[in-house]
Amino acid sequence: MTGKSYNQETFDFEVDILSKEEDFLIADSNSEAMRWVDNWKSWSTPSIIIYGPRGCGKTHLANIFIQKSGAKNIIPEALTNNSPQSFLENSNMFVLEDIENNLDQESLLHFYNNTIDSGGQILFTARSAPSHWGMSLRDLESRLRAVPSISIGMPEDALLERVLVKHFSDRQLLITSDVVGYLITRIERSLEAAGNIVNKIDSLAISSGRPITLPLVREALAIDNLKN
Repeated sequence: MTGKSYNQETFDFEVDILSKEEDFLIADSNSEAMRWVDNWKSWSTPSIIIYGPRGCGKTHLANIFIQKSGAKNIIPEALTNNSPQSFLENSNMFVLEDIENNLDQESLLHFYNNTIDSGGQILFTARSAPSHWGMSLRDLESRLRAVPSISIGMPEDALLERVLVKHFSDRQLLITSDVVGYLITRIERSLEAAGNIVNKIDSLAISSGRPITLPLVREALAIDNLKN
C-alpha cells in the first residue's frame, strides 16, 4: 500500500463519536455553533437555533448541550399532546431537534412562552433557517426570527478526513492516506455518510478476510451505490 498510514498511535481517539464533547471535531463549518453551545451560560437570549444539512453534526452538538446544561430532549410532536406546564415540572432546559418537521405552531408558541417565562433555555435544531419554515402564526414567527440562528455548513475536506480517520481508528483499522483521499471525493459530503461508509468497508473487510485497500474500498462503494 502507498501513502502515509493512519493508526491508533497517531490518532488516539475514544470510541464514541456520537455525543462526547471531546469527540466533536471542530472546523470552520461548525466552529461558531460549537462556541454558542460551549458558552450556553452566557447567551444574551434564552434560545438559539442551530441549522444545517442532514449529517452535519447538529445532534452531536445537541447532545453536548444536554451534557453541559442538563437539558431534556423533547420530540416536537410531544408538544401537541402535553400541556406546556407539564414539561416544566422537572426542568426548564430543553432541546428540540428537527423543529421544522410536523410543526404544531400553537403548541410550540405556548411551550416557548412558558419556558422563557420560567427563566429556561431552549436549543432548537433544524435543517433550514426559520424564514423557510412556512410559519403562519405571527407571534411565533416574530419570536423565532428574533432568535440567533447559527448555520453549520457542509463539512470541508479537512473535516471529512479527520472524521473518516477517527471512524477507522475507533475500529483499530490500519488505513493509508490514499484510501481517505479516495473516499473524500466520492462519498456524500456529510459526517453521517462518512460513518456509514466506514462501517460498510469494515464489514466487507471482515466478511472477505481482506485488508482495507483501494480495490476493497471501490467494492464497498459500488455495493453502497447499488443499495441506494
